[in-house]
Amino acid sequence: MTNQFKYAAIECDNVSKHYISERALDHLDINIKTGERLLVIGPNGSGKSTLINVIGGLIRPTKGIIRIHGVDIHKSSPEHRKTIGILTHRPFLYEDFTGRENLTFFGKLFNVPNVSYRIEEIADLFTIGHLLDRRVSLLSHGNRKRLGMARTIIHDPNVILLDEPDSGLDAHSLDELGQTLGQTLQSKTIVLTSHNVDWALPLVTDVLQLSTRQEALKTSIREYHSLHELRKS
Repeated sequence: MTNQFKYAAIECDNVSKHYISERALDHLDINIKTGERLLVIGPNGSGKSTLINVIGGLIRPTKGIIRIHGVDIHKSSPEHRKTIGILTHRPFLYEDFTGRENLTFFGKLFNVPNVSYRIEEIADLFTIGHLLDRRVSLLSHGNRKRLGMARTIIHDPNVILLDEPDSGLDAHSLDELGQTLGQTLQSKTIVLTSHNVDWALPLVTDVLQLSTRQEALKTSIREYHSLHELRKS
């Protein structure tokens, strides 16, 4: 049995992240199973972006441990980190490079075989073929986001972390992104944040509700809908 199936895909064990003037996360314990798709919701300041960043290894928690397939992400090898793809509010693209040059660079960084073919495959997936030979500095926010999504998954990661992937996208691009997340990436473990809850809910299996005052609550999508129906009645 491989680590991917022996352990939870993501474990947050008593994770806290404190900044000078605030506590973004406080004693968070969650397990995310392989293949689970988790929507993280909550008001501004509840720690949604912080959670994405600590799971992805971009920042260290003040306390606690984050494990990806049983391995502490902050003590893991570069090879193990390649199992993760992350999209933050910054798309991590080089402004002076074209879309193709960016994807080629990151593809080679992750030792993706036959990078040129993979780029064309990803371009079809996100309908960005027309962006590949344009310089990133000339792209709109929405098109940078789409190219950033392609960069996120070019190495076919098992765990995909998306911080508001829908922001800045028009209705057509939102529909395309929803189809990609709901169908093509169906076997992946996905954690995403979004303020557009109505768009995101059909894409996920579970919901994590963060709050600045109450303990975090993780529910299945069915339990989430049941709770909201009770609150309405």
